[in-house]
Amino acid sequence: MLRPRVTAVVRTGRHAATIAIEPLERGMASTLGCYVRRAIVTHAPGHAASSLRVHHAVGELDHVPGLAEDVPGLVLNTARMVFRCHRPGAVRLCLSTGVHGKVSAGDIPMPPRCEVVNPEATLAHLCGGALGLTLTLERGRGFLRPGVQHALTPGLFHLDAAFTPVRGASYAVETTRLGCGRVCERLVVSIETNGSASPLAVLTECVRALRGQLGLLVRSA
Repeated sequence: MLRPRVTAVVRTGRHAATIAIEPLERGMASTLGCYVRRAIVTHAPGHAASSLRVHHAVGELDHVPGLAEDVPGLVLNTARMVFRCHRPGAVRLCLSTGVHGKVSAGDIPMPPRCEVVNPEATLAHLCGGALGLTLTLERGRGFLRPGVQHALTPGLFHLDAAFTPVRGASYAVETTRLGCGRVCERLVVSIETNGSASPLAVLTECVRALRGQLGLLVRSA
């Protein structure tokens, strides 16, 4: 059997790249491409805000005095923020500000080993009031919709959490030849992320997860 390796990583965008893997036995590139793409789309881990507590707000349709946005607007703006964390467990972020004008994601104080990937993202606009909120970041895979099991706490809103850093993934199979003239295949995987992880890091993590699952079959055989 041929021993494939990553032979090229070509950046195609700010957070996008194509990754070439070769040489592969004929028919193996399509098999690997299907499984790898599926793992990338559904199992790539990441961090996302899972809950938002807004001070001086009770219900989801409330409006905080001095704030241009209502609570649904804050929730939507929070969902657009991208986080990168290297800390175990949930992370709590607190913001309290009375600065007039735009409040950006970069204004949120971050603990060590955590950062906002898009600090320019708009969170809210203040016009004479004050904004106080608490965000809870969690690590997960895929997409999490808040369930009915959450208790209704005034001012606390559970969010739709998109943990995956992947915005798109596809693959293509190309026919190549070795120096001896042997026909083989090249697998080209295209990945675009939200910037919290590089395309190569996402591919490596998902391939590691696949190897762990397949290893269970080998050990049980």
